[in-house]
Amino acid sequence: MQQQESTKQRIIDPYGTLPTRDDFAREALKYLGYPSVHYKGKDSSYGYDESGFTCSGFIYFLSRKLEIPLPNNTRYVNEFFNNFGVMVDEELRERGDLIFFSNGRRIIPAGIVPTHIGILISSDEYIHSPGTDGGEIEIDKVERIEIPVTHDDQLYRYNPIGFKRLAIIEEGRRYATILRKD
Repeated sequence: MQQQESTKQRIIDPYGTLPTRDDFAREALKYLGYPSVHYKGKDSSYGYDESGFTCSGFIYFLSRKLEIPLPNNTRYVNEFFNNFGVMVDEELRERGDLIFFSNGRRIIPAGIVPTHIGILISSDEYIHSPGTDGGEIEIDKVERIEIPVTHDDQLYRYNPIGFKRLAIIEEGRRYATILRKD
């Protein structure tokens, strides 16, 4: 039992220096109502500050503000999905976890490509930038509904494709530092 406890301590922020997932969600809520902007493409630096956020720009901004180390080249939705954090079963999702959606328009042989990202503020609500010009950072419900035909991005609005817990995987290590709850 002693061995397990020390491993658990080591895995969950061994030095107690990282912000918690609650800190992440709490910081996100401070930006409720800030402007949202439409994604302009990977070559644009547009959407990463208070003048207007894309969905991934909002996550990137908060990570940098809270000094959460990001893997190199992690700025866009699919990069957060592929490179950052550890997957969490839907039933185990918690405040501060990332939530991912897909509009269903980009499907590759390996599966659906994530096209939207937000931060859970509870097990059934998330805060996000809708990524529309003239929109604003908002809170939506996590819902699952059957949609036979996709109109106006309803697929992503109602059917998350995955949840990730914030974690830093250090190069050469066999474990991840998972941001603790609070």
